[in-house]
Amino acid sequence: MQWNKYIYSEKFIICDQKYIDHLKDKYLHHFIQGSFHHFITSDSNIKQVLDSVEKNFSIILFNLSEDTKWIQNNYANVFDCGTDLNIFSIEMSLIPYKEYVLAHQLFQSVTKILNKYDVHYYACGGTKIGILRNKTILPWDWDIDLTIMNTKENSLTSEFKTQLTEQGISILDGKPLKKDFKLYYKNTKLKFYMDMICMGKKDIDVTEKHLCGTYDVKINPSSALIWNEWQEYIESAYFYCCLVYNYMGNEKYSKEGVKVYEELTHTNRFKIIDYKDYLDSVFHRYNLN
Repeated sequence: MQWNKYIYSEKFIICDQKYIDHLKDKYLHHFIQGSFHHFITSDSNIKQVLDSVEKNFSIILFNLSEDTKWIQNNYANVFDCGTDLNIFSIEMSLIPYKEYVLAHQLFQSVTKILNKYDVHYYACGGTKIGILRNKTILPWDWDIDLTIMNTKENSLTSEFKTQLTEQGISILDGKPLKKDFKLYYKNTKLKFYMDMICMGKKDIDVTEKHLCGTYDVKINPSSALIWNEWQEYIESAYFYCCLVYNYMGNEKYSKEGVKVYEELTHTNRFKIIDYKDYLDSVFHRYNLN
């Protein structure tokens, strides 16, 4: 079955009722209960459950006791996470495929305009790691991170803003260009943003071009990432972003939010090398070629 065109924004969880009954993690329990779901009991007809899920949903199997091979052979939009919470949280966080394509279009359009006006920028954060690791945007990272050195010689002009408008790109909340701002496609339902981080420091002298999908993006010089660095970024930023989101909301950096985040990450350590093949398979599903 071809999977990548069936990654939707809505996720439907199917797992055993017994797992839910014995789940001690109250945050995970609340998250699953708050999502679209069906809990399987001895009386359940799993085929009827699968057939009842709307076609624009991705179906996530988690902690099912029965053999699921027949499900994956007959349903294109199904992924079985087994009993692995790390894989489950990544699957629940994946960007819909259509939005992923639009995110690349946004990235390419903005960098093209920046290059046209010789504005010095470079990709940073998760965006930089995705480019260095797999020459693309991380499929579970819901924004693009660009740094612009905000100096007189490197300022964003009104022409830059006009070019954005012509491409259908808007500045969120109409913030001034000299401060951090977000860019997005105005006339789409795309939930993906480009974070433009304006740094009031002296510009660096050298940037390197790296392939991102089918186009070049500048990053600041760096040696190739080793798996230990890759692990650190994923573990700190993304494996639990979907679970934590409901508890942080606008209070992202509140004491309660930090408490939830620390509890989740502290109680579920993992070895990144065990997930190398899985992460590679995620990138393969999002292949834009």
